Amino acid sequence: MKVDLIRDIENSLLIHGRPNVPGIQTYPILFDNTSKHWKIIEKSFIESCDKKPDFVRAWAYIQRPGVRDTPYPGWHTHGEERSYGRCSQCGVMYLDKFLHGTVFMRDGIEIVGDSTPFVWHMFSPNDVHSPPMWDPNSTITRYVIAAEALNVKN
Repeated sequence: MKVDLIRDIENSLLIHGRPNVPGIQTYPILFDNTSKHWKIIEKSFIESCDKKPDFVRAWAYIQRPGVRDTPYPGWHTHGEERSYGRCSQCGVMYLDKFLHGTVFMRDGIEIVGDSTPFVWHMFSPNDVHSPPMWDPNSTITRYVIAAEALNVKN
């Protein structure tokens, strides 16, 4: 499944290009893919949520050998109000085991998240977080599927 997911992520970049956001990211349309492996990933994300969302979306964040995170995404949240809905929960899934997972900031302290692959690491949209600083001398590509559970505004 990992090979299929990576292929689809790379194809998404080739076909749709990249949004005007920091780092290398796909558009948040990965769950639009109807392949069986994406439906499994989407279903597992929904099942990891505290409450069934109205809709979900997913994108990939990619860090490559020889490529600096420019501009570096830095600290951010997903809790802002949006015209189409509000994020109720976030998750990241790594396609490989890395030394560092997503980094969270709590009370001025950096907390490095778990990087176990192929499980959803869930967090609140109000949690301040950032990808770990990337070593461009790395010999591997870091693929992270990021997802949001959204609820339609009432």
